Amino acid sequence: MDGDGGAGGYGLGRAARVAADVRAAKAQSDHVVVLLHSGYEGLTTPNDIQRANAYAAIDAGATLVIGHHPHVLQPVEPYKNGLIAYSLGNFVFDGFGGAGAQSAILNVTLTPAGIAGYSFTPVVLRDGRPVLAEGEEAAAILAQLE
Repeated sequence: MDGDGGAGGYGLGRAARVAADVRAAKAQSDHVVVLLHSGYEGLTTPNDIQRANAYAAIDAGATLVIGHHPHVLQPVEPYKNGLIAYSLGNFVFDGFGGAGAQSAILNVTLTPAGIAGYSFTPVVLRDGRPVLAEGEEAAAILAQLE
């Protein structure tokens, strides 16, 4: 990625570049987790660019792709040997209500072979702070991640 000599940075959202960066990281790691800042704010469905970059990352060897930017929940998709969470909403962010106040914690169990399992902890924002969601509110959040 662009940055200071491999110590982190950013990569422009081009699938070929994402794949090259993941391959380089995979050569040095058992697991690669990719964070993608992409998607349109407020949309609950991933767009073609989000999908292309996430698929490219998994195809190149990433274990997990976590997207952020839409400020709302988007589906989670198992893909080949990896997992893609397109957007987990807002975890700590004030100023959003409704769908923008819904979030989830993604719990992933990794083994040397890959992802052994995953689950979600539904969360809502109250006064800018995450609070565990319960009942129908929790069920509604979980349904959006399918």
